[in-house]
Amino acid sequence: MDRDLSDLLIETYGATINDIVNLNGDLKIDTFSHSLKLSSCMMEFVDYLRKLSVEDLTKKIKHKERDLFINYIKNLTLVQYDKLIVLCWWHDIGKIKIRKEILTKPGKLTEDEYKEMSKHAAHSANLLRELGFSDDIVASVFFHHPKNFSEKKIYSFLPAISLLEITDIYTALKEPRIYRDEMLSTQEALKILQSELEKGLGNPFYKLFIEFVNEKEKEHYDIFKRFENTTLQDIVDKSIHYVDKHKQVSAAPVVTIK
Repeated sequence: MDRDLSDLLIETYGATINDIVNLNGDLKIDTFSHSLKLSSCMMEFVDYLRKLSVEDLTKKIKHKERDLFINYIKNLTLVQYDKLIVLCWWHDIGKIKIRKEILTKPGKLTEDEYKEMSKHAAHSANLLRELGFSDDIVASVFFHHPKNFSEKKIYSFLPAISLLEITDIYTALKEPRIYRDEMLSTQEALKILQSELEKGLGNPFYKLFIEFVNEKEKEHYDIFKRFENTTLQDIVDKSIHYVDKHKQVSAAPVVTIK
């Protein structure tokens, strides 16, 4: 392992580990724990999809590029599988660029505050590009909130985007948050998930995700536990395989954030 690169990744991610703490100190939601839960939810869902037949996937994936999504799921390589985990772990790294008073606000964000918060995906993509992460990871992270874009072909750009969007929203809904007094039930979370997805472009995996969540709920299976013992060093050890230190640049090309 390149020690300098490893130290750089640890330093970058370490800055986000305690990024959201409420004023009373009795509730903490940080980028680290959210990302671990998300990666578990994502990979549990991916494993669920991979076990389904092509016939089932064909019936339940609603998208004009349906074959692209089916081929992606059924022919997922080990590298692609690992990259899904890695992009989950790093997708919100850009929150280190968001003002703390917005991250920790206990109430609803104003329109301007929401616009500022929405920039975290672009911030994340730019940071990952600067670190030398592979282009597909950078692109998936940049587009992981498709409702912020008007481009109707985003889901066709990379199937990983649709997987990240739906699992990210659901994971956030099932976590304690400083702006929400009570934990949501599964059905409450699914109802809000549907509402959030309808604001965007629709999600080709929505119907399958509902079935997945309901099936795991009946089995009393916790979809958020797979990576709960993952350490920061574990994240770096896996991530470093998808970082090219020679691509690191001091002034990487960036997406303009208005």
